[in-house]
Amino acid sequence: MPLFLRIKSILPVVILLSISILSGGITPHRVVASRLDVGKAQQDIDLYRKGNATIKIIDEAGNLLSSLNLSYAQVSHDFLFGVGVTNSEYPSYYELPVFALLKDAGVNYALPYLTWKLTTESSDWIEQAYKPRELRDMGFTLIGHCLVWFYDEYGNLPAYAKQLSFEELKKEVRAHVSDVVARYKDWISIWNINEPNFQYTNSLNLTETQWVEICKTASEAIKEAQPDGRVLMNMLPADVPHIDYYPIKFLKRLVAEGVQFDIIGLELYGHERTSSVPLDGNGYPQLTWVSKRLDEFSRLGKPVFLSEIGVPSKPSEETQAEWLKQVYTLAFNKPYVQSITWYNIYAPKSDPFYPDSGLFRAVNPSPEPKLAYYAHKELVSQWTTTGTGNTDENGTLHFRGYAGEYVISVAGYENSTIHVSEGKENVYNLVLKALTKPPVSTTSTIAATAVASAGTPFEPGQWLYAGIVVVTVATSAVIMAVRRRRSEKAKVF
Repeated sequence: MPLFLRIKSILPVVILLSISILSGGITPHRVVASRLDVGKAQQDIDLYRKGNATIKIIDEAGNLLSSLNLSYAQVSHDFLFGVGVTNSEYPSYYELPVFALLKDAGVNYALPYLTWKLTTESSDWIEQAYKPRELRDMGFTLIGHCLVWFYDEYGNLPAYAKQLSFEELKKEVRAHVSDVVARYKDWISIWNINEPNFQYTNSLNLTETQWVEICKTASEAIKEAQPDGRVLMNMLPADVPHIDYYPIKFLKRLVAEGVQFDIIGLELYGHERTSSVPLDGNGYPQLTWVSKRLDEFSRLGKPVFLSEIGVPSKPSEETQAEWLKQVYTLAFNKPYVQSITWYNIYAPKSDPFYPDSGLFRAVNPSPEPKLAYYAHKELVSQWTTTGTGNTDENGTLHFRGYAGEYVISVAGYENSTIHVSEGKENVYNLVLKALTKPPVSTTSTIAATAVASAGTPFEPGQWLYAGIVVVTVATSAVIMAVRRRRSEKAKVF
C-alpha cells in the first residue's frame, strides 16, 4: 500500500485521539520540565523537609524483634497544600466529590470564605456551601479566610459598617470576631486578617495607625476565643510606592506595637492582579523575584504561607502546569514556608477576578482536571515517603521521611502510627500487638444455630457428608424429571 494511503487510513484515529487529549478525555499527565535547577532544589528539600525516624520494635512480652520486615507509609503531611473554596459560577460552591479529587492530588488545606457580611447574614448558607464540618472530617486543615477584610465587594461588609465611628468599629470588630471564632473553632484553627493597610481594598478609609489598632483588636479577640488558634496577616508581596504601601515595614510596626500574629501570608498572582510584581513573558510572576522576596519576608522570623497564588492556562495548560511546578518547588525548598494555596479550584472565562486560573476546566456536570491538577498531584506524590525494611539485631529500623503521620505495618500485627517532624530526630518504641484470630463468619454462625435448634446434632466432620447427600438427591430428582418428560413425548408421537 502506498505511504499516503497508509497515512490516510490512520488519519481519523489520529484526529480523534488529538481531540480527546485536547478536550481532556485522555489526559497526558506530563508537563514541561521546570526551568529551576531541580537537582539543587531537591537536595535542599531533602535537607529541610525531612526528619530522621528511629523505631524500636518490641512484642507484648517485652522482647526485641530483630530481622522483622515492616513497611512505613506516609498518610498525611505537615506542610499545607491548599485551595480556596469560592466559585464564581452558580451555586457559588463545590460539592464534596471535587474535594475528594483534590485530596487525592495531595490537597489538605482549604479556605472557607468567612467575611463579615456572610457570617452575620448567611451563616446557615456558609455551613451548607463551604462545609467546614465535612471538610474537617475529611482531614482538611481549615482557615477562616477574610475574617477581617474591609473591601466593600464580594459580600464582605454589612451596610452599617460604613456608618460607624472608629471606636464603634473596633467594638463591632471585637464582638464579631469573637462570635465567629467561637462558632467555628471546632473545625477551623487559623484565621485571616486580609490585606490590612492596602489602599485599593480599604473601603473604610482607615489610616495606618487605625489599621494597627484593628489588627490588634481582631488578634486579641481570636486568641481569647481560641487560645491555640493562629492568626495569619495576609499581605501583598511587593512595595507599591505610589500608594505608600510597604508590607514589610507595616508588619514590623505590628510586631513593635505588640500585635499578636503567627503567620505571614502572601498573595501572588500574575497579569498585574498583584500590584507591582515583576512578570515573565507569559505574564506570570518572575520566580527569581519571588525567591528573593520570600527571603526578605522570612527575616521577620515568622512562618510564611503563600496564601493565595495562581496563573491562568494561557498561553497554554502546559505553561500553567510548568509554573505551578516551579513555584511549588521553589517554595517547598525554603524551610520557613509552611503552606502554598492555589486559590482557584475552577475559574471560568466569566470569573470576575482571574479567568482560566483554576485547577479544573470544569466542575459541572462532572469535574475535568487540567494539567495543573496533575502537576500538583505529581509533586505531592514525589514528596511523600513510603518504604520497607528489616529491624536490626536490636529490633531497630531507621528511615528518613517527609514530615507527617505514618502507618507502620507488620504482617500478623496491628498497625501502629507515628509522627515524623522535619529537621528532628523522631524516636519511637513500638509495642506490637498480635492480631486476634478472625471471628467465625456471620453466615456460618446462623447456619449452625439453625441446625442446632432443629435438634440435629451434626459434628463438624459431618457437614461434608450432608452436602454430598443433598447434591445427590437433587441430581437424582433432575434425572427422573428428564426421563419422565421424554416418556411423555414418546406417548404423544
